Amino acid sequence: DVYLLLLFLFHAIVALSLLLGYRTRLSCLLAWYLTVSLQERCFMANNGGDRILATILFWGMFLPWGERLSIDSLARKEEPGEPSEVRSAATAILVGQPILVYLISVFHKVEPTWLRGEVLHYALQSDFYAYPMAFFLLPYPALLRGRTYLTIAWELIGPILLLSSRPAVRTLVCLGFILMHLCFGLFLRIGIFAFSPALYMLALLP
Repeated sequence: DVYLLLLFLFHAIVALSLLLGYRTRLSCLLAWYLTVSLQERCFMANNGGDRILATILFWGMFLPWGERLSIDSLARKEEPGEPSEVRSAATAILVGQPILVYLISVFHKVEPTWLRGEVLHYALQSDFYAYPMAFFLLPYPALLRGRTYLTIAWELIGPILLLSSRPAVRTLVCLGFILMHLCFGLFLRIGIFAFSPALYMLALLP
């Protein structure tokens, strides 16, 4: 269908424009609209990662993404004494949302399979979710149980540490969450959920 091909091409051009920081706010608005439109048309294939991507783009419309390292920033000269920090409702929500997401995630993990540390063991046995290399971990139930409990602990403690005013602490926490999602994506077929939360963490780096 020519219409669909043109729509995907336009979506790709908008994404590239946002990546390069050209007309950043408009590009972000269009990227959010096109992404949500695509997700609603393919809702059976969506997971939590798709919603996180849409959320990043939505709050990005209210954030000064084009202020640094962008074509927009090259097109204007920075005024002397221009502030390097931005505090607004959008920045507060940007920080607060992943904190709520992880804490709510811990609440949903308070059930027997998680509390017995068996979730990863069962997930890695699934032909639908597990990559072939995941089966190398199955002979080590103690490792899988420890990783399960570590996930619960990290999703409980990590969000609180995100509020730290120390740049080094916040950087390590962001890297910890990025590593957690990339590790899950290395062994399990979780689609964009392996990457979009990691992308969110990049926005929270000091």
